[in-house]
Amino acid sequence: MELVLQVLQGGAARLDLSRRGLTDDDLAALLERPEIARVGELDLGDNDLTDAAVARLARCERLLELTSLDLWANDLTPVAARLLAESPRLPRLRALTVGRNALGDEGVAALAGSAGLDTLESLDLSHSEVTAVGRDALLRSPHVGRVRALVVRGWPFDASAVAALTSSRAWPALEELDFSDNDLGPDAITDDDVEALIRAERLPRLRRVVVLPPRIWGSAGEVDVAEWRARLGATSPGT
Repeated sequence: MELVLQVLQGGAARLDLSRRGLTDDDLAALLERPEIARVGELDLGDNDLTDAAVARLARCERLLELTSLDLWANDLTPVAARLLAESPRLPRLRALTVGRNALGDEGVAALAGSAGLDTLESLDLSHSEVTAVGRDALLRSPHVGRVRALVVRGWPFDASAVAALTSSRAWPALEELDFSDNDLGPDAITDDDVEALIRAERLPRLRRVVVLPPRIWGSAGEVDVAEWRARLGATSPGT
């Protein structure tokens, strides 16, 4: 913790505390420091934090300048997701990572229904123990209009999810989509589904799709959407 304080006192805009074995009490002490107000990016991934830690984060008045929050692989439940969704203390947040936590359908639905997502440009909810219920709640969210990068590895992604995404007007800014490590298995997404994403008129900015195993459209599972749109004559609207 002494090293952390030295970093804070040095005026660091980014604070990486991942894999430090941080507990709720450690975070509580950190949030009491006035220097935390200068931190714009906070990485708390892969620690021992619980919902109680997120409760402190959600009500901390010193985090008004925070633009990026990483809570990957802690011990969080739907309660943490609701706390983040209801927090008025994170008005500048642009990137949120809460994957590898047991958020479940309830937690993802809480986030999907939150106006707090209105400012997000990057969202990672990978491996969050969701079913199609939570998945569809996010895909239909009215608060994802600024999201440019969506990472949902380990989610149940199939043709119905692709159809929901390509028919929705909710994702006009989406540029990168990663739904690899599909919870439904390697054959849940077909080449036709990938082609539907490539041709989707309601995803005009989509540039990159990650899907494993690799399909005919991509190298090593990464699909260059712009390249394939040019080949197929399915150029994005406005180009």
